[in-house]
Amino acid sequence: MKHTMQTPTMHKAMIAVAAAGLFSLGTSAAFAQQVPQSADMTVTGTIVPAACSVDFEGGGVFDFGRARLIDLPANAHYRMGTKTMSLNVTCASKKRVMVRVLDMQPDSRIVGAEMRTATGASVDGQIFGLGMATVGSGSTSLGSYSLTVSAPKIDGASSALVYTIDNGASWRASLGLMSYNDGAFVTGATGTTPITGTRFVFPVTVQVALNYGSRLQVAQDTPFNGQTTIAINYQ
Repeated sequence: MKHTMQTPTMHKAMIAVAAAGLFSLGTSAAFAQQVPQSADMTVTGTIVPAACSVDFEGGGVFDFGRARLIDLPANAHYRMGTKTMSLNVTCASKKRVMVRVLDMQPDSRIVGAEMRTATGASVDGQIFGLGMATVGSGSTSLGSYSLTVSAPKIDGASSALVYTIDNGASWRASLGLMSYNDGAFVTGATGTTPITGTRFVFPVTVQVALNYGSRLQVAQDTPFNGQTTIAINYQ
């Protein structure tokens, strides 16, 4: 699946009323010959649907702890393992909820067959960046990670996972590995038909691998810091 968590969006309907009038100022011929004057008035407002709230179990921080430089293989990527937490979306009324992701540090990605194997990615587009480190007089990528969004529970019931690349015009079955920038949305479905609901629980799994130890000869403690925006669209 080609994929890539837009903040929650709402469809809006705008109402407007325009009013204009002519007031008589007298009955004399002089006034009667004047060009009538008018003033326009607009009354506006916004009708919005019921909102959805979003929160991440554990605050959305996938903490992989410390990795000692001495433990990193010199010429191979170091797998830090995987962590999973839930993305929860709660709506006041039944909605179709879609999720997509965007890598905020794409320039730090390490791609290629070796990193795909280390992170479980199928293609380079499913690899996200962990940031950069200063090494000597230059900088190097700290590593990469993959991000998987699994089929959600919707109002407590299991669903299938589907994705769209045309804003919901068509849907296909998904394995959940997201892509860092392709704009694909995922959601829960019966078959390939998205399900509406008020409570969505999406399991999100991150799998991390660090760069070669020989390339990470840093002089001080260096945090790796992947940053992904998860955008929710509801309709």
